[in-house]
Amino acid sequence: MKDNITLSAGTAQLMDHKFKSVVSYQYFTDKLYVKISGFNVSCGQLTLNWFLLSSTSTCSMISTVSGTFSNNNIKQTLTGLALQVNERYKVSIQASDMRNNAPQIVCSSVVIIDTSKPHGGWIRDGPGSDLSYQASKLLQVNWGGVQATHGVAKYQWKVLLTSLNTNQTTELMSFTNVNLNTNARKTFNSVTDGSKARFVVRSFTKAGLFSDVTSDGVVIDTSPPVAGKIYDGNQLGADVKYAKWTNTFSVNWDLFTDQHSPISRYTWAVQRPGFGVITSFKNTALNRSSTATNLNLVSKESYCAVVRGYNEAGLYTEVSSDCGIVNRNTKTRNEERS
Repeated sequence: MKDNITLSAGTAQLMDHKFKSVVSYQYFTDKLYVKISGFNVSCGQLTLNWFLLSSTSTCSMISTVSGTFSNNNIKQTLTGLALQVNERYKVSIQASDMRNNAPQIVCSSVVIIDTSKPHGGWIRDGPGSDLSYQASKLLQVNWGGVQATHGVAKYQWKVLLTSLNTNQTTELMSFTNVNLNTNARKTFNSVTDGSKARFVVRSFTKAGLFSDVTSDGVVIDTSPPVAGKIYDGNQLGADVKYAKWTNTFSVNWDLFTDQHSPISRYTWAVQRPGFGVITSFKNTALNRSSTATNLNLVSKESYCAVVRGYNEAGLYTEVSSDCGIVNRNTKTRNEERS
């Protein structure tokens, strides 16, 4: 009389090379990682045979590539394979006992072989269009256009910072996962004016390969420009104390400066003390002299020019000229002495 031997079939899963996650894609072409569990025999030796199949095959033992596991460990690596790129594979497993009783064959899920890396794409400093300068320590980046054969699995980003004083580049933030978001932001209060931040975006395929795209960088400048002196009148560098203007007002000014970002433009307006500006601010680009026309200046009243100088980060400094007195033909003796 023979004792009955009970043989139980288990499960098979194709895993990543660290046996942490079930995979549907991989870039290895010479091996597969199989996690087996639940195979049992009530008596004697358990033998596990494996068979490499295409994804469209029925779950069977019909294969030109097969073998026997040397042990029954839960983690098994099939080596010496010649897997083809963009092909889909699965593994079938047959368990047998010492009497060669074999239960139903078990098949794993399917894995696709993908050895390609992401390619293409663009990256922009800032939340929208590409910035070269900004007045905030909130660092933002956005990107897109990355191509991958089977789609992008996830993105990571990191921040590099180049110091103005030393010109040394350090990693301000290491790679951080943002899943499939195509923008990221973080405030770094330690960033100093004049430093240039560059962003690196890493794109992953579903098989785990990646490629990087790096931005051209944005300079942080949180300080406004240093103003030059403002002169009433059209004579460069000379300030008019008295004038006979009634419907025009001229102004010129010295260069504004900024050690962290260039001056981008100037605007100016005419101001009457006690009344505020009486004209809209006029853009002069980088010109440092201008004349306002079609005014109605009141005789013997004081007027000033108000000039704003902007840096490339968008910050400005506003400064006024000394007020001149319009439409006065003579000076008093005390004024002449002064």
